[in-house]
Amino acid sequence: MYDLYAVSNHYGGYGGGHYTAYCRDGQGAWHCFDDSHVSPIDAARVQSPAAYVLFYRRRAEAAADPGASLPPPQHGKLPLLHHGAGASAVCNGPHWVPCPTIL
Repeated sequence: MYDLYAVSNHYGGYGGGHYTAYCRDGQGAWHCFDDSHVSPIDAARVQSPAAYVLFYRRRAEAAADPGASLPPPQHGKLPLLHHGAGASAVCNGPHWVPCPTIL
């Protein structure tokens, strides 16, 4: 069994647009990452027509590795971003979370 833990959203057309992400923290709360702003969101908003990429984790692996859960982000602040080698990651405390690479 798999659990959804993040969604990358795209707003706009083929030639451009805007991306946001919805991510669930280790306590199960959902957060919206929109440029430099992070805010809590209701779980009902996660399912949307703007969903572009869905991220799942095998439930058995999550149970075996509880330290991989993210702590809740500080609302209103985007955690430190790391960009390199064509990929991005969000640092939230001691954990790095891969972000989708947009080509």
